[in-house]
Amino acid sequence: MLSHGLTTGGLFLGIGVLYERRHTRRCRSTAGIWKQMPVFSGLFLIIVMGSAGLPALSGFVASSVAVRDVDRR
Repeated sequence: MLSHGLTTGGLFLGIGVLYERRHTRRCRSTAGIWKQMPVFSGLFLIIVMGSAGLPALSGFVASSVAVRDVDRR
């Protein structure tokens, strides 16, 4: 639950930052954001991958622990 809360909060924060920067919700207007905000883009990419549950990130660890606990019963 902690992993889900952190990644979801990070995703909402990232979308809020993008909206404040571009003042639009259109996906096409975010083109080129990697060049303008490289640190933000890198952190946001890590948060997205963690939310998707890729290996070595928080979502993967949380889901693997949950599966292991269910398997023990």
